Amino acid sequence: MSSTSAPAAKQETDSGDCLNSGGGDRLNLMAAAAPPRTQQGSPDTQLSMAAYLGELVLSNDIKVFVAETAGSTLVNIMKKGNKEAREAALKALNQISSYESSAKILIEVGILPPLITDLFTVGSNQLPMRLKEVSATILANVVASGARFESIPLDHNRQTLVSEDIVHNLLHLISNTGPAIECKLLQVFVGLTDSPTTVQNIVEAIKSSGAIVSLIQFVEAPQREVRMAAIKLLKNISPFMGQELADAFRGNFSQLSSLVRVIADNNGISEEQAAAAGLVADLPMQDSVLTRRLLQDGAFATIISKVVRIRQGEIRGGRFVNPFLEGLVRIVSRITFVLDDDPDIIAVAREYNLTALFTDLLQMNGLDVVQIVSATALEKLSHQSKVLTRILPAPSPGFCFSIFPCLSQKSVATGVCRVHHGICSAWFFSGEKLEMS
Repeated sequence: MSSTSAPAAKQETDSGDCLNSGGGDRLNLMAAAAPPRTQQGSPDTQLSMAAYLGELVLSNDIKVFVAETAGSTLVNIMKKGNKEAREAALKALNQISSYESSAKILIEVGILPPLITDLFTVGSNQLPMRLKEVSATILANVVASGARFESIPLDHNRQTLVSEDIVHNLLHLISNTGPAIECKLLQVFVGLTDSPTTVQNIVEAIKSSGAIVSLIQFVEAPQREVRMAAIKLLKNISPFMGQELADAFRGNFSQLSSLVRVIADNNGISEEQAAAAGLVADLPMQDSVLTRRLLQDGAFATIISKVVRIRQGEIRGGRFVNPFLEGLVRIVSRITFVLDDDPDIIAVAREYNLTALFTDLLQMNGLDVVQIVSATALEKLSHQSKVLTRILPAPSPGFCFSIFPCLSQKSVATGVCRVHHGICSAWFFSGEKLEMS
């Protein structure tokens, strides 16, 4: 490709045709030509080419090329450019950061500090909210790359993206912006809590800020993307904050009910449903208040129905079916943790044939969590066998027996448990009929 001005002008003319005709190869060539000019040209040239990059649809290999050759220049424009230039750079970086490999390159050339500055700056120098949304999107993109953010400094104080003050500021920003930025910042926290090396930092910062109450409010968000990001975040931190989450849900049961509605959705099995089931399953099992609330909401009837339908092959959910089923089974097992506390709970165990259900689930090879939870639930049910056994009424002796008892035999119920002398829980739940002989 010639570097003279006339061919360059011809290339720019051709590029318009490419944009209209969808000529992907020629667009990629134009994108490949842009970075050197962005690096070496005047500020006006840098601005025009940054703006042009922001308009192109780049293939992943070209995103990497642009990140390598023009990434540092675009980041520098973010730091020092005027409003128009910064907007152009942000749009270009938004697209380049959407691919994991190019996002990691942008991290290496120092995109994190100006991103955080753009998000946190208030007053006359702050970006318009529409550009803060772009900054939040870029931050979500680079976090999704999986870099080791605990070791990447943001300033001379060696603060990182998971430092307590930074996390506190991000949490504050979530609660004081619109849905678009909320969603992207929640996705940032989802990415950081997906990593075993940074989840504990986020958990500690959420605890110290007391933000858990505000975070669970997003499970009722009308915007699906916001709600899903919030549920995924809460699921990620639930193994570390189960009690705090339980306390928060007890303060507002409507949010727990919202999770049940997500789980109950019948449009296949989504990632959101699997996360919601896992979140509810991680709440403390011995919390009888939450268990009773789930009972009042009809959650157990809905969840048991879904378990049965999945087991029978009526519901298929692709890659989310196993974590969804594991969460559902763990939720149902809550009943077995509070059998001592409430006769209504025992009635539920009878009504929904839990012994038969868990016995069946115990046969699901390859799903260790389901088998372990089912075995534990059956053990707990066995401790309540006397309560769960239905004692049969004594049969009427009949006229002859009342006159000549020595000539008659007692009627014996076949299938009666010899230990508990009644219809034991395993038989009772399986629906077997007893015959008198």
